[in-house]
Amino acid sequence: MSSVSTPAGPLLALLALVLLGSGPVAADKTDGADFLERRAEIHALAEGGGPSAIEQLAARLELEPEPELRRIVQDSLLRVALDPEQAADLLAHSEIEAARAFAAHSLGHRGGAVASAALLLATRDPSAAVRREVYEGLVTSGDRAAIPELVKAAVRERSPALRELAEESARRLAELPVRPREVPVAISLLEGGSPDDQLWAVKLLGQSGDWRALQALQRAATAQSLELRCEAIRALGSLGDHRAIPLLHELAGSTRGRTRHHVIGALALLSSESSLEHLAPLVEDPDPGTRVLAIRALSNLPLPQTPQHLLVALRDPEEPVRVEAVHALGRLGGPVSSQGLAGALSDPSPFVRAEAARLLAELGGERAVAALVAALDDRDPLVRLTAADGLATLGAEQAIPALERLVQRSREDEEREAYADALQRLQGSSPDQP
Repeated sequence: MSSVSTPAGPLLALLALVLLGSGPVAADKTDGADFLERRAEIHALAEGGGPSAIEQLAARLELEPEPELRRIVQDSLLRVALDPEQAADLLAHSEIEAARAFAAHSLGHRGGAVASAALLLATRDPSAAVRREVYEGLVTSGDRAAIPELVKAAVRERSPALRELAEESARRLAELPVRPREVPVAISLLEGGSPDDQLWAVKLLGQSGDWRALQALQRAATAQSLELRCEAIRALGSLGDHRAIPLLHELAGSTRGRTRHHVIGALALLSSESSLEHLAPLVEDPDPGTRVLAIRALSNLPLPQTPQHLLVALRDPEEPVRVEAVHALGRLGGPVSSQGLAGALSDPSPFVRAEAARLLAELGGERAVAALVAALDDRDPLVRLTAADGLATLGAEQAIPALERLVQRSREDEEREAYADALQRLQGSSPDQP
């Protein structure tokens, strides 16, 4: 199975809702700059991707005392791409409790043989928090083979609450009907079974990779039941059959809310160039959650024309939408992205401006250097510091006079030292400097 970003799965819509729920942070100027700097560090970790990003973010989650920053870490965890094999390895070998718990939660929602095997091994995890996620994940995965291990786990458990959870998980799995895992049986149950049968069949068909699953899932994607419809759309994305794309394009234009969120997630997984014209209008959808998800899906389409469709999102009234647009432009790169990021240095939010400065430095080029030199006059210290660091990294010697002025006029010792460090790095890169 290919690697996918966690938000494209069951947590996709949740990501948008959590992000859009973030409100302003009350802090004085010094604390605010520190808050923004730490928040930028968290987002930078998430952009790195993979198991390492999960571990670093989870470590911060364990140590971070600030509730708002803890929530940002949790949001960032949802952005990191993990395939089942990576999540299984993380669950088995990570030394960080929160990383193992996250992996167990992710595997429970993904299901499949790899997830079940990893969760079964983790029933002996030393952490109670991880075992809780494992017990719940085994039920979510629906693997009846886990019943004996859950019974053994209940006997071992010293915590009454976890013992009860393990026993309840075993009971719930035992109550599931025994169904053959063949694709024809699943198709039959999807078309004529009970609601529980249909949901089970959809999940199995989505994981099957079997071409015969396509038509049955397409029919279920237009079912009256909201839950079945959403699960079928998710399954079409997981199935990976590009013949589902025309239906998903149609649903992208005709559905709203949760259903449309799942459609966007499925299109993000399939990542077809033909989706550009269907996803681009959603960047201006009335629902801010849809706008966030559409931007993220578009960032999976590295076409020359994609960045142009994202520029409008830089003027969005919601900060999380503008943040998503800045990150997407940074991932896509190219002249239009650089132009957009340079324009984002005028955003009302200092965090957006700082992120734009960081990503501009990563893209490089003359436009980036000119914009970052101008950003040295920004009213917010985090933006100035980000710009200074980026210019030093780029070796932009034209920034030396501006940095010298900042060193002279800065009142905060730490800020002045940061400018001096950037200046030293630039002077060291210049053959005309001692």
